[in-house]
Amino acid sequence: RASLAGRGPGVQPGQALTLAAASCLGVYAVWTAAATLRTLAEAFTMPAHFAATFFLTVAVMAATVVAVVLGALDPVHDDASQYLSFLTLLHVYVWAMAFFYCPTVQATRTAAAGRSALLTDIHKFSIADDEDDEFAMGSDGDPHDPTKFEI
Repeated sequence: RASLAGRGPGVQPGQALTLAAASCLGVYAVWTAAATLRTLAEAFTMPAHFAATFFLTVAVMAATVVAVVLGALDPVHDDASQYLSFLTLLHVYVWAMAFFYCPTVQATRTAAAGRSALLTDIHKFSIADDEDDEFAMGSDGDPHDPTKFEI
């Protein structure tokens, strides 16, 4: 009791921590609301491809939050329909992202042409006839003479 005498009459030991946590939560809530409004304003000016990706992502995130909250409130499920619908939503999301981000035919042809050009010049990147390797390993004399190689 003597250590609490220096504090004011209305301040309890846990109240300062609660007040600090509440103020941090309030600042975070305001920042999240401002970021959400700014993002929604930009979402309507996006091309259709990006807007569809954005709104599908927001819908899946909202469904995930709802599923987590419902799962925390009722962890024992009576039927499999909730689980299957949530799993189906996640699978549809993964397939939609794969569709949205798949490369175009032109990009695939350009990449294939780049690979074939790289494969024709692969001998430039070969270290098979690099003469410095033998000297670095400690050989004497001619690097191409296998009898003079010692480690």
